[in-house]
Amino acid sequence: LQAGKYKIHCNGAQGGGGYIDNQLRSKGGRGAYVYGDLKIKGEKKFFVYVGGQGSSSEPKGPNKGGFNGGGDGGRDTKAFFDDGCDAAGGGGGSTDIRYDKDVNTRIIVAAGGSGGAGNADGAPGGTLQGRYRFCIGPGVWPNMECKEYPVYNSTRTTQTSGSLNIGVGENGEDGEYVSGSGAGGGWQGGLSSYETSGGTSCYDRSIADSGSSYISGYDGCILNDLYSFENANMIEDVNEGDGFVHVEDYYICKNNCADCTSGNDCISCMDSYKLYKDSCYLVCPDGTRVLDSKNCEACQISDCKKCSQSANSCEVCNDEYNLLIENGMT
Repeated sequence: LQAGKYKIHCNGAQGGGGYIDNQLRSKGGRGAYVYGDLKIKGEKKFFVYVGGQGSSSEPKGPNKGGFNGGGDGGRDTKAFFDDGCDAAGGGGGSTDIRYDKDVNTRIIVAAGGSGGAGNADGAPGGTLQGRYRFCIGPGVWPNMECKEYPVYNSTRTTQTSGSLNIGVGENGEDGEYVSGSGAGGGWQGGLSSYETSGGTSCYDRSIADSGSSYISGYDGCILNDLYSFENANMIEDVNEGDGFVHVEDYYICKNNCADCTSGNDCISCMDSYKLYKDSCYLVCPDGTRVLDSKNCEACQISDCKKCSQSANSCEVCNDEYNLLIENGMT
């Protein structure tokens, strides 16, 4: 990115769906959407990792997690019927931007959703915390007939806790009935449920956590030393399918400008360039002189082409003028 001001949009990926008896019965949790304004000084290189949707192509499993942190869904180890295949979905990968390839250089992260299991959809990609689902039904847990699977904030997947493999969601458990789903990738990767449905209809026991999101400068997030976003926000349960990134500019600085307040107002130049009237020059233009290593200064004598000694002492006039010397002074 050139120097300027940008609005960065990141969307995490959706998890894969879950099966009951060889039929896809649930969807993966949708990815989170995070955004913020970023001021860039100088030309900077960034690395963009776009999350992939978790798989739901294998009724017996395992369904692979999506690129960039989605955990694998568990495998159905014993079909309940001869044609029964009850594997859960893989977790969705997170989408992030880094200033280096190392995971510790991420400056913004949109979490992926976890995979679905049985009739229960996966948990949507979280904000400051990951998300999970919990069964509500007329009976008594864990043997009640579930009617709903509401979403709750996870106390296990947060800004500071989650998968031991930073940013990567854990894999779901193998099981004889509905296996565990893959967790979502994120700032902190989601944790597995460490369970399966165990033959009950409480499929929430198979749903892993989604990941948590992150924006440097956002309240509740650790501040990155190099980059901080303004006007930032996090929204859960937004994006279906693969993740994506969209970058739009408020303004881009002029060529060779290192910092500006608008596309026309440069306030500092790249190394070796000097600032004069909102533009950057490798050599100070005619009618100016070098003031210091970063700036040019206008000659104070009209029609002067070169005044390198001082601003009010002309050495060379513009082409149509002659230099007048009086008493040894120009």
